[in-house]
Amino acid sequence: MVSKARRRWRLAKTLILAVVATVVLVGSAIKTWGADPEEQFEFFLLCLLLIAATAVLGALLAGLLIFIRGLRK
Repeated sequence: MVSKARRRWRLAKTLILAVVATVVLVGSAIKTWGADPEEQFEFFLLCLLLIAATAVLGALLAGLLIFIRGLRK
């Protein structure tokens, strides 16, 4: 059985590695292709906005589904 602290550490480690990988990818894109850092940052923010909107839409649809199933009982 995996302890709660160990699960938290695994999650934290995964998030840290994801952030580092993103920073390295953006940095290499800027250096390799000469992309404008401001443009890359705006693109990154747009991606985060899209991910957040998708998560909110999914949560709303899940809530609606739960509500509809509750009405059927």
